Amino acid sequence: MDKGNMKGIIILAFVYIALGTVITSVMINRYFKRPQKGWDDPSLDSAGSRSPYIDEIKKSQEWLSRQDCEQVRIKSFDGLTLAATLLTNPQQNKKETVILMHGYKSLASFDFAGIYEYFYGEGYNVLLCDQRTHGNSEGTYITLGIKERYDCLSWIDCVNTRFGTDDSVWLFGVSMGAATVLMAAGHELPPNVKGIIADCGFTSPGKILELGLKNQYHLPAALFMPFINLEIRIFCGYDPYSYSTLAALSPHEKKSQTPLAGGLNKNTGTNNVKILFVHGTKDNFVPLTMSEENFAAFTGHKVFLKTGAEHAASFLCDRELYVKALKDFMQ
Repeated sequence: MDKGNMKGIIILAFVYIALGTVITSVMINRYFKRPQKGWDDPSLDSAGSRSPYIDEIKKSQEWLSRQDCEQVRIKSFDGLTLAATLLTNPQQNKKETVILMHGYKSLASFDFAGIYEYFYGEGYNVLLCDQRTHGNSEGTYITLGIKERYDCLSWIDCVNTRFGTDDSVWLFGVSMGAATVLMAAGHELPPNVKGIIADCGFTSPGKILELGLKNQYHLPAALFMPFINLEIRIFCGYDPYSYSTLAALSPHEKKSQTPLAGGLNKNTGTNNVKILFVHGTKDNFVPLTMSEENFAAFTGHKVFLKTGAEHAASFLCDRELYVKALKDFMQ
């Protein structure tokens, strides 16, 4: 190889490294750091998938603000203070709690607008969790379900400490929250966890990042994901490919070990829970195919509800169909 070609290769290599470093730095600062205040404000979604339902969302949030809510705090496995809002139901006919895990750069009051009202009206206790790095919970970087799944296990423990293990628990996640609760299913869950509702969840942080790189930056993931993965591991403290919903749900995959102490250390894979998968056919953020992959990976009792909604808008788009699916699934 002559010197000219070698020089050209070296220049291209430097350009590649520099571009990869810049793109990664932008992504980490833009996509993984704590979101600005107000991400639960419906007006911010004026051009988004839930823009037709802004008034309905605001009405639901106003209803929540009028309730006698309790602010709950716990410690995460890595020492963060996590926050949640608890709606304890005065009705005594149903001893069940629904744990709500919201999506990326959002809050439960936004993602579950209308849903918490429905559950409360049906007699459930409702726990609206602030995912790490969101709302009143501590944290510097969003980890797209990798560490959040352990937080979900901690919230289950919190609910069981509060209400006892004779009361049933349901896990409900939207988008990143759906990935969170599905990844949590890769760990042994207490017997009183009866089921999971996973609305528009992705399969793995790595795969959803690849899609973002392709759709938003129009760059090949194969070239730039090695940089992104390396810097995420260095600065954010996790590997986006280290775990996935498919690993959690598939009986053939090796299960992840939890760092939590106590009674949640063993792994049984799919547990004895049932799962309701929900996804809108017009979702342009998390592809419908990802929920289809999750559905195929899970061998237990499962139901798939498909709506005509855009991302994370299925309940708002077709409330009647959604409520019927919930009632049939949770009876």
